[in-house]
Amino acid sequence: MPDNSSIYQDIFKVRAYEVDVSNHLSVVSLANYLQEVAGAHAAALGIGMFDLKAQGLTWVLMRLKLNIIRQPMHLEELTVQTYPTGFEKIYVYRDFQVLDAEGQLVAFATSTWLVIDIEKRSMVRVPDFILSIPLLNDREFYAPAKNKIPKITQADFQKKFRVRWHDLDINRHTNNAYYFQWVLESLYPQFLESKQLQEIDLVFRVESVLGDEVESHQQMLSTDFFVHSLRRPSDGKELAQATTLWINKTGWKN
Repeated sequence: MPDNSSIYQDIFKVRAYEVDVSNHLSVVSLANYLQEVAGAHAAALGIGMFDLKAQGLTWVLMRLKLNIIRQPMHLEELTVQTYPTGFEKIYVYRDFQVLDAEGQLVAFATSTWLVIDIEKRSMVRVPDFILSIPLLNDREFYAPAKNKIPKITQADFQKKFRVRWHDLDINRHTNNAYYFQWVLESLYPQFLESKQLQEIDLVFRVESVLGDEVESHQQMLSTDFFVHSLRRPSDGKELAQATTLWINKTGWKN
């Protein structure tokens, strides 16, 4: 890890159980890498999950926009870097970079986090002990995603899922990475065979818990651009919204 506490990095070797049918790192596994380094860095800064829990608080990921330049393959060694980039009332911003063994950027992301009062299940202003953490001043940050996700007007396809015990995280709600899986699973297999994800922008709205049924809806807005919605039919709540941008696999760099 670099000496500067404002930045954290870890090295991951792409395992066989982390790849998709094409032997490339899956989006769900990549999302887990990002979540892992974010949690490790927060803990190193004294603002980790357990630090917040001692004060009746917890972290919640509100939004993550991930751009994939190249999809790494099985056994590749990746360096995942992360660093906080700023604060805004109730928001904490954090960026990520994923580098290959040659130091080339293969993916990057920007994320928005909230601090939640565990008992009240409501957002709080960013506490002073978080505002005091060091920020980088020698790196160009990615612009946080703030635009609204379009609403689905007519779903082209939908698929149902159910939250299982092993889908849950330490807060006993669904691990964020499964939201990525549910979004992508709403697309036809034939489409997934021929296309590669280039960008996903996912907004988390409501948590889901053990036993919840989740419906994943998608609508094509253009040939390679889709809007997605995850909904819970039991109460009609929208759990998450997303957009995805795709590219032909024939034009993809491996």
